[in-house]
Formats: sequence, C-alpha cells, structure tokens
Amino acid sequence: MFKYLIAALTALVLVFLGSGTFTPANATINPTTDDSQVYIWDYAAIGSNQVVCKQVAFHTLSRPLPKGVDVQPAHISSKVVDQGFCANLTKPKA
Repeated sequence: MFKYLIAALTALVLVFLGSGTFTPANATINPTTDDSQVYIWDYAAIGSNQVVCKQVAFHTLSRPLPKGVDVQPAHISSKVVDQGFCANLTKPKA
C-alpha cells in the first residue's frame, strides 16, 4: 500500500514539474506538442520486484473547465524502455 502512495506522489510531483516553465531532470520536450517525457526507474508492474527503466509521458488535454479552476488536466502514460535511457540515473535496489 505504501508503494502505491509513493508512486502516486511521485507522479503528482512529475506533473507539477512538467507543467511549469522549467524542465525536470532528464526530461525531453517534444517540439511538435507540449507533452513532457521523463525517464525513471520504477517497478515493472504492480506487485513486481523487478526494477525497469520507464518512459513517463504527460499529455495535456484540451477540455472546458469550470470557472475558477486553474489546473490543466493531463493524461499520464508510461511504458518500459531500454535501460540506456536511464543510464545517468541511480538505479534503486529492488
């Protein structure tokens, strides 16, 4: 349960960092869109002990929001990628 809370908080922090004017460490911005991509070490799946390199992408959504709402909705997706993308990051112990 604690692992899920940490993963959710990490994703929330990455959303805040990716939505600002400053680019998070090891992130790339796709020049054709406003989507941010970050590479992180994470568990392969829920309940897994295997740590893999993942690409986390934040896709902004265009939809009407109620008055007074200052947040921008986003869709977060992730996929397992080659370990070379995380080569400059410290790999945590599983």
